[in-house]
Amino acid sequence: MKRAPPHQTYGMNKANEKFLILMAAQRLIRTDNGEEINKSQARLMDNKGLERMKNDKNLSIERRLVLMLPFSNVSKVVDRVYLGGLAALTVEIFLLHSIKLVINATHDLPLLKESDVESYRVPVNDEITGDLLMYFDDVSDMIHEFLQKNPTDSAIVHCMAGVCRSATLIMAYLIKYHKMTTRDSFKLIKTIRPFVRPNIAFVGQLMAFEEKLNDYCTTKITKIYFDNSLVRMPNFYETDHPDLYKLEIRKQTGS
Repeated sequence: MKRAPPHQTYGMNKANEKFLILMAAQRLIRTDNGEEINKSQARLMDNKGLERMKNDKNLSIERRLVLMLPFSNVSKVVDRVYLGGLAALTVEIFLLHSIKLVINATHDLPLLKESDVESYRVPVNDEITGDLLMYFDDVSDMIHEFLQKNPTDSAIVHCMAGVCRSATLIMAYLIKYHKMTTRDSFKLIKTIRPFVRPNIAFVGQLMAFEEKLNDYCTTKITKIYFDNSLVRMPNFYETDHPDLYKLEIRKQTGS
């Protein structure tokens, strides 16, 4: 990603005052657990720049992985709402889909800065201690309002790989504005992007959000014992997503 001129100003000046939590997050310098937030700015790269990044010998294995398939794919979740990772931030993709709103769900990637694109950061770590719930309303409302005001443009939510944080934020949007349950939003997004796997804490936060909006939640986190270990599990994983069911057991039991 190319660095942006430091004097430019972007979407925060256009934002409605009602997005108070999201606006406050733009001024943070550290995450809740003390990690420094990357305050640098970057321009969109083109496909040649993406290839150069992939071939950079100094690139970490983790960063190289998210630039490869399937993580490099850009996924259309619903009309004009896209989900992706670092590899989605290219000129070609933004032109193809007329993307004009970006939600960066990382604390460490540079914030995209283009004169015709609104860009905001949700600086949350991809850990079970991360709190995305506090941003669900603002991000959902911002996407909805943007799409209403800009009928030919699109929004993208991205994190590093388009697997956890960004997927969770889009599910919150689906719950609020497409009237889905946590379970239904999960099923839709897993159908579109099969390798999505929000951590167990984020799934619990989605359930809390559903309950807040509707005064009830159709799903819950249950406690089960596996090999004498207590495991917390969404009650729809075993039937709907056996891959995630097995993964959670391995993660929580250390097996």
